[in-house]
Amino acid sequence: MIKKIFFGLVNILILVLFIATPNLVNAKHIVGGDVTYECKGINGNKVKFEITFTMYRDSKGNGAAFDAAARFGIFKGHGNNWTYVGVKEQAPLDINAVNIDTGNPCLVVPSGIGVEKGVYRFEVELEVSETESYMIAYQRCCRNNTIFNIVDPDVTGAVFSVTISPIAQSVCDDSPIWNGFPPVVICANTVLNFDHSATDSNGDQIVYSFCNPIAAGGIDGVNFGNAESCTGITPKPIDCGPPFDLVQFKLPDYRVDIPLGNGVAMNQSSGLISGIPTVVGQFVVGVCAQTFRNGVLIGSISRDFQFNVTPCEISVRADIASNKVINDPSNPELNSKFIINSCGDYSVDVINLSTDESKIFSYLWELEV
Repeated sequence: MIKKIFFGLVNILILVLFIATPNLVNAKHIVGGDVTYECKGINGNKVKFEITFTMYRDSKGNGAAFDAAARFGIFKGHGNNWTYVGVKEQAPLDINAVNIDTGNPCLVVPSGIGVEKGVYRFEVELEVSETESYMIAYQRCCRNNTIFNIVDPDVTGAVFSVTISPIAQSVCDDSPIWNGFPPVVICANTVLNFDHSATDSNGDQIVYSFCNPIAAGGIDGVNFGNAESCTGITPKPIDCGPPFDLVQFKLPDYRVDIPLGNGVAMNQSSGLISGIPTVVGQFVVGVCAQTFRNGVLIGSISRDFQFNVTPCEISVRADIASNKVINDPSNPELNSKFIINSCGDYSVDVINLSTDESKIFSYLWELEV
């Protein structure tokens, strides 16, 4: 009599080995940023806001550090009509290494990948306007020249900005706050699920979407040019105000609504970014969160960040000594089960061959006779 014993090995983390490429390891520039605001109160016709700029940069290689005296331009207007109000010069309050959350607890990131977060925070007091918004903007060049989905990334800078609407001024509104930063590294041809939601302290409705990252600055100033020109490394706010240019995607494969190509989308209600990225490379992505109160648009925040899509492979496997491994595409429930043939024996030894044991946290064996 032959007994067929099926063993399933579950509850083992599958370790994914990151296959680093030189382009990803040698990234040297800005990888993302966002801006939020908190109202500190209204006094007569003046309203005070605390503005927080959070910037992310590659910490490996010889790329530029965070600006020690970053300039944040303040503008007033709407649409294509803006006037310069003033500038805030601020040093970063905190610079810390980012614990890179890949979105997969089994993804190993090599030592060549690193991200730093710099936080700039300051207060502005503004005259409440019934018709005009305020924009606070920071302009800086440049992006990684290895970015795959936009035109001329190595001479395209970034604008990180926030607009405070007349309604937000009058009701002393707080912007939403992003709940987390996207994974820096994700696996190609693997399901991506990242919760890119935000929390609004006022309970306003939030609607999410992919949106167009903004461009500013360039590489003038590198070779004895003017670094403060509008096509320079650090454009001067008084001379270089909105409206700003939009980053140009490589059409038709990449657009504002499909920055990683077809197959990756955003849920406008939950903020979930999901799908299967299929192309390896670096991708600029813009995400917007609009807030509505009683059906009226009251404000919006945005984030500009970089996804690194890379090939991955499984290096931890659930395995035992067996006569056969079931791998039946037509019956997925049988996959990863093992058959051990036992002739006349009343005891069966199960020899564990799973690797890498140092990465396996626990075992659960299921027996089918």
